[in-house]
Amino acid sequence: MPLDWLKVHLDHADEGADGVAGIVQLDLADHPREDVIRLYHETYELARDGTHSHVHGANLGVRGDAYLDVGGWSPLTVAEDHCLWRRLKIRGWRLRSCVRSVVLTSARLHGRAIGGFADTLRHRLETGHG
Repeated sequence: MPLDWLKVHLDHADEGADGVAGIVQLDLADHPREDVIRLYHETYELARDGTHSHVHGANLGVRGDAYLDVGGWSPLTVAEDHCLWRRLKIRGWRLRSCVRSVVLTSARLHGRAIGGFADTLRHRLETGHG
């Protein structure tokens, strides 16, 4: 796993990007269940061209002027990262979704945010909707 996620963001900024959305990988040190690992690999989609449709606050970088232009974080309790990204797109900021920027995220199934990553994993396991 690359440990240079911040450098990747800065490289994109140097190339003109106003925002970068990287990806997450499960932290295997959390000792996740095999079904969680399998679900993640089966459902976490990455495009062949090195892009993706994911937005995670843990791996999201935005230029200050772009952030201020769209009003910053919304008061949502979940999916505020998606909301920010959507508003940046609407306003025409130059955004990149890059698989080279990778951070670890917990493989836990009970997180702090209802509807967050852990909650989504647990719901998909319980309902069989991978």
